[in-house]
Parts: sequence; structure tokens; C-alpha cells
Amino acid sequence: MADRDDAESGDSDTEIQDSPSLSDLADRVENGTQTADESGGTASAAGDDDPTTDRPSSTLSDLAASIRRKQGSSASPPDDEASEWDLVGDRPDAPFDEAHFDEKAAAVFDLVAEQSNILIVGPAETATEYSLCTKLMTGDSGSANQLLVSVETTPEEQLNILNNYRVGSVENQTLISVQSYDASGSVDAADLPITIKNVTKATDLRRIGLLITKSLNEWGESPVQSTLCVHSLSNLIAAVDNDQRVFRFLHILTNRIDSAGARAHYHVDPARHDDQTLRTFKSLFDTTIQFDADGSLSLA
Repeated sequence: MADRDDAESGDSDTEIQDSPSLSDLADRVENGTQTADESGGTASAAGDDDPTTDRPSSTLSDLAASIRRKQGSSASPPDDEASEWDLVGDRPDAPFDEAHFDEKAAAVFDLVAEQSNILIVGPAETATEYSLCTKLMTGDSGSANQLLVSVETTPEEQLNILNNYRVGSVENQTLISVQSYDASGSVDAADLPITIKNVTKATDLRRIGLLITKSLNEWGESPVQSTLCVHSLSNLIAAVDNDQRVFRFLHILTNRIDSAGARAHYHVDPARHDDQTLRTFKSLFDTTIQFDADGSLSLA
């Protein structure tokens, strides 16, 4: 059963309207200036929610319709042996050499091993993306407490993602399922060692932040590393349809991840964003891994 939070959102209509531009926020982050609270206070959670400020979005409607069409086109969920998230199954059109990729990925991970917040930018639903995600969710010692923030994905996809993460020793595994469309069904964790917390709308950034913070606090005394995946940031940006709110949410969240000694990565599909938006959001992260479907990797 999902946790409840009775605290009110910290934003008012006036605060949203008077908030600085996205470019200004990015400049302040790069200069080390606090953006969440101009008066000198600190926010109590990563993000906030004020339904009165959400704007109608054709992007969100299109996304919801697309997801429904995808669900309707599948007669039955994939089985455990051949899921769409299984690297043995759905391959990209370009050749993908897993052995060669592992060598390059290992070199890249050596360079980013000490980074807390990593943006991964590349085509969605490719074998390269799945491999990167799984590697980043494995703790430095081979064991991890794993937290998945899943935005606008079906229950079957969520379970497949979580199952793919279990390549090492998993101490704890939590799913924060964020679905703002009329989804059919939900993840049944009755027989699985997974804690599930539901958020009924992606615009409720404050609740998402509180649930992430609670999980990290619960794992604070654990001897293994905590890892977080936001799958995907592109979905979250589209669903919230307010770049400034998402930017402020991420600014607080990345600081929390760093303070907790955790490692987080965030999926972005560059085909869904203009160059200026990508450059602005990149300023929030310690490093960016860019990848292609064929397994090519680079640090930006």
C-alpha cells in the first residue's frame, strides 16, 4: 500500500509565475547558487506539486495515446524467457557486439565510478541502453539497494526492468511507479521481493521526491551502495510539461543523491528534445554518457 503524505505543496501560483527562466536556473546551478529557495531556506523534499499550475499538454495526451496503442497491440505480456527487455530478445537494427561493448563500458565506468548523478543520452529501447542501465544499477561491490522510478511504463515493462537488474546481489529493491494515464492493471508484488510505491500523476513531483528520500533514508545504514534509475527523464519532462518545475525537482534530487552517497542515472532520448533543452538539463549532472544503438560510448 502506497505511503501517504499530508504536507501541502510549497509552491503558489505567484511563485510559479515569477520563477526565473530555465536558462537562468541553469546558470545558477553552474555558478553554485541555490535555486530552490531564493529566501535562503531549504526545500523539504525533491519537487513540489500544485495542480493549479499544470498546463494542458498535447504532448502528454499524445504520450498517453501512444502508450495505450502499444498496450492494445500486445495480445499477451512477454514471457520470462523472451521479454522485450531481455538482451537475448529484441535486438537493434545496428549490429551490437556485447563482448566489445563490455570492454568499452568497463573503461567508461572506471572514469565515472566516483560520480553520483549520471545522465545517459541515447536512443530508447535499444540493447545498448538496457546494458548501460543494468551496469549502472549494480553496486560497486556487486551488491546494491536498487530503486527504480518508472514513469509512464506498463506493469509488464516495469517487472522486466527490475528482473534485468538482478545480475548481482540485491539487498533491497523498490519500485516507484508513476503513471498519470489510465493504465490497465498494476504490478503484483505478492510473490516478489519488491516494495512498490504508487504515484498517480507525474506532476506530483513533491510526492516522488518524498518517496525517493524515504527509501534512501531507510537504506542509510546498509553496507552496500544504493542505486537509482529514473526511467525515463524524457517521459517525466513530457508528462509534467513544465521544464522549470522538472529542473528544480532534479536540482534538489541530485543533491540528495550526492548527500546519501548513492549513485543515480537518468535516461534521456535525444530525439525527443531540442539541443537547448538538453544542454540546460545536462548542467545538473556530474557527467553525461552518450551512446548509440551499435554500442558506441562517449563522455560529454
